[in-house]
Amino acid sequence: MANAVDCFSGSCGLCKNCTDNYINSLNKSDIKNELNQRGLELYKIIDKKYVEEVNNRYNKDLKEWCKKYGYKDPYCYGYAPNIIKKEKLKFKIVEKKHQYICDNTYCRMMYESKTDWEKQKYYPNIPIYKRIKEKEDKDGCNNLCCICINRNF
Repeated sequence: MANAVDCFSGSCGLCKNCTDNYINSLNKSDIKNELNQRGLELYKIIDKKYVEEVNNRYNKDLKEWCKKYGYKDPYCYGYAPNIIKKEKLKFKIVEKKHQYICDNTYCRMMYESKTDWEKQKYYPNIPIYKRIKEKEDKDGCNNLCCICINRNF
């Protein structure tokens, strides 16, 4: 989510500047809860048909990405890039089954729309890139799926 101009007050709570400041003030468990809550709220306010469209488009893109790189599961990630550098950030692919969820709000929304069975069956196998931190910080963008890491930058 990005706005053309940051707010003037610094306290709107909606623009990137305000949300980054808020997320940077949280600890790790609070960040995860905040991101989950945003995804759940987005799922509640967006039309169910649109959520299905987003999910179908994501699944199509994920299937194409997996086919392109020969990705089968986290242990056999084929030719997928091991490390991706975007701007000043580095991300490394997770090479084992995991409990990570992409930090993108739309990915969180799709996660919240799934049943518990689907969450346990599919999400540990989705290709996730985990941020390699040069220094300790509390940036909210630490885990990105293969689709979002290519779209966001």
